[in-house]
Amino acid sequence: MVDIVDGAAMDIYHCFISYPCIPSIEGFVEDLRRTLILHLNRHFPTRVDDKHVFLDRKRLEAGELYDETLCQTICRSVCMIVVYCPQYGSRNYCKKEYSAMRLVEHRRSSLHQSSNGLIIPLVVGGRAEDVPQEIKRRHHRDFSRCLIGRPGVMESKKFSGYVDEIATYILDRYRELDGHMQNAFGFCSEFESLESLNGDDWAEHRPRFVFRD
Repeated sequence: MVDIVDGAAMDIYHCFISYPCIPSIEGFVEDLRRTLILHLNRHFPTRVDDKHVFLDRKRLEAGELYDETLCQTICRSVCMIVVYCPQYGSRNYCKKEYSAMRLVEHRRSSLHQSSNGLIIPLVVGGRAEDVPQEIKRRHHRDFSRCLIGRPGVMESKKFSGYVDEIATYILDRYRELDGHMQNAFGFCSEFESLESLNGDDWAEHRPRFVFRD
């Protein structure tokens, strides 16, 4: 969708999906994205295009440079989905993305009419006792059973129902920001790249973030 920020048109994303690139969940992530777009189109008055549910398929390998546009994309997203499994915390790009998400959420917290956060964790693997407290303290959905016998997961009523709840949640957060677009997204141009973030404390403390002067 497009909104006017600082007198210019700005692409606003319905959500950003953060996930570790591992074969066991890649199919689930694609199913999640496709199903979410279907449900968002049921709820939003304007058409939701594929590009507005952002999924970074490139995922960095060791030695590669961070895509500077990812920080902008996170900031321009109404909500951020975290597909969590034990490997999430071992991927540097995931930790940096999460750090950026918390900063965006913190900057927008004064605009919300409720205590609802903007980060939506979906747990798809690992033992419950090993899930970081940062994820546990947020209302999250356990999608791990959706990975059992994954073929046909999009046809599962439970899966579809969970994703519809997420779509409704994103719509509610968008409505809270509606009328405050300048304050909600006007600071996005100040964001540095993900490379400037220290993601090592992603599950413990709010990271410091460097803005351009």
